[in-house]
Amino acid sequence: MFQWDGALKDIYVQDVTLSDWVRLIDFIKNNYSLTFDSNENDKIDKEYIVKYLQDKSDNMENKQLTIDNNGISICCHFFKLMK
Repeated sequence: MFQWDGALKDIYVQDVTLSDWVRLIDFIKNNYSLTFDSNENDKIDKEYIVKYLQDKSDNMENKQLTIDNNGISICCHFFKLMK
């Protein structure tokens, strides 16, 4: 699955709760160097992400979280299902 084929891989994690996201965000910010939406001061705006994931208006901007895992950049995009 992770053998290089010239393309970047997408990994989707489905059926998670808001509580799961909050726990993951806390873990990431305490254990990894990161960049949140081009803000390179290692600060992730957890309140913004929680508000974004709960927003039903679809007016909020989806921001990117980049995690540095020993020189490997992992880009996280927060997607939500509109019901």
